[in-house]
Order: sequence, then structure tokens, then C-alpha cells
Amino acid sequence: MIKNVAAVVSGMDEEYPYHIITGINEYAREHDINVSYFAAFGGIIDSRDFDLGEYSIYGLPDFSEFDGALLLSNTFANKTVRGFIIDRVKAANIPTIIFECEDYDEFYNIGIDNYSVMKKLVDHLITVHKAKTFNFISGPSTNPEANERLRAFRDSLKEHGIEFDERRFFAGRFRSYDGIKAIEQFVESGLDLPDAFVCANDSMALTAMSKLQRMGYKIPEDVIITGFDNTFNAQNSYPTLTTVKRPLYASGQKACQVLYDLMNGKE
Repeated sequence: MIKNVAAVVSGMDEEYPYHIITGINEYAREHDINVSYFAAFGGIIDSRDFDLGEYSIYGLPDFSEFDGALLLSNTFANKTVRGFIIDRVKAANIPTIIFECEDYDEFYNIGIDNYSVMKKLVDHLITVHKAKTFNFISGPSTNPEANERLRAFRDSLKEHGIEFDERRFFAGRFRSYDGIKAIEQFVESGLDLPDAFVCANDSMALTAMSKLQRMGYKIPEDVIITGFDNTFNAQNSYPTLTTVKRPLYASGQKACQVLYDLMNGKE
């Protein structure tokens, strides 16, 4: 019997959700699961009307008509929109898998240990490359993954006796354009070039690197840049981006497998 699943995501143009969705779809094809995607592209431009139009799709599905749900909640920078979706899925009382979020006991979480791998990366920059001055380009403060990566960054600096200059912090939203804006903000600050730009994901790191290269800087000779996700573009950039590899495709498959078992009455 075919199972019908609702998958909710934002920003499908980014590599992170793309690889997870590829994993979901592969498992779904092999197990007669019909996946209906509800996707929007809000938060891209500073327009409330545009966002209202984009996010309206999340009010369309009656989640109680589905056998299960997959929530890529970490793709949502807008806390209100994320809460709206989660409340509606809770009310439907269907088996639900959430990605990279431990805030809801009624949902099953598929995720990685963001803290430990980011901390190892920053420790490496300090102990091996002798970096002492850092700029940090973060993800949204409403995102659990972004917060864990920032916490790891700060803890690593603290353990090595390095004080972080808050003027070197840029609050991004995991979007590619944030890397450009972060470099523009840094230039306007008049601060000296850091030893390293640590970015919370590859999308921002790649555009930050490109912006710096257009300004005449050599990477990594003049400044180090690191990302997170090991996306296709990161592997094929010049120079190849230093980043953290994570099993995105496998995460999508695992999420779909766990949901399939739940929908069939397995614990």
C-alpha cells in the first residue's frame, strides 16, 4: 500500500536541502512512498509582501491527510513560520521526522554533532595554522545548528586564550549572498585582515572567498576561509574549500527509512 508523506522545506536552491531530498526520493521510490513537497523561497529579499506570498504555501496542506511528515526545519530562518508549521503537524498527530532539532520530544530527530566537528575545525586552525584573529560568518540565531557551530567556535577560542572581537561577527542566514555582505561589512569596519574567516556553511564561505579574490586577496596565502557541509561547489572551487563533510544524502535516506518503519507500526 502506498504511503503519502508531506515534506516541508525552504530554499530548495541550496545544496544542503538538495542532497537530503535526493536521499529521501531514492528511498521513497524503492518503497512505494509518495512524497509531496511544500517549498518556499522566503527571506531572500527584504520584502514582507514577498515573504507572505511565498510562505502561504505552508497553510495549504491538511497534514492529517498524510501518513507522515518530514520537516527540514533547519532550512527556515523565520522562527514564526517554523512554529506555524510545527504546530500544524503536531495537531495532525502523525509520525514525524525533523532534521537537526532536539526541541520536540514527539518528533524523531535526524542530525549530526555540529558542536564537536566545528570545534575540531577551529582547534585545527589555531594549533596547526597558528591563527589568532578570526572573523565569523554565522547562520540565523533561530537555527539550532547555527547556534551549536557558533558555540563551538567561541569555546575553541576561549580554551586557547583568544578573545573574540565582536566587530568581526556577521549574522548571516545561511544564504549565499550573506558571504558577500559579510565581506562588505568587514571592509567598511576598517579592521585589519584576520588570519581566518570561519563560516557556518559552504554557501556563505564560497561567496566570501570569491569576493575577497576579486578584491585581490589570495586564498589561503593572505587569509584562510573555512565552510561547513562539503558541498559539490566546495569540492570544486579554486582553491578547494576547507570544510566539514556530512552525510546529507544518507541523512535523507535514513529519515525516510525511520518514517517508513513508524508508518508501518514499528518502534
